[in-house]
Amino acid sequence: MATHKEFLQKIGMEIKVSRIRKGLQRKDIRKMTGLDVGTICSIENGKTNGLILSYKRIIDALEMDIKNIL
Repeated sequence: MATHKEFLQKIGMEIKVSRIRKGLQRKDIRKMTGLDVGTICSIENGKTNGLILSYKRIIDALEMDIKNIL
């Protein structure tokens, strides 16, 4: 079973990979979600236990299937 840190890092990496594959920068995600770039960076790097709704806003903006990252 993954630790909390490993879990956050896995989700963050999936978000980052999806963003990069779509050719988007963090500032693009900021425009799509209203979240600041620092928050997005922290989430992508697994360094924050952000609000679940922040994760959802990013996942929705990237049109990701949450089942594929959990």
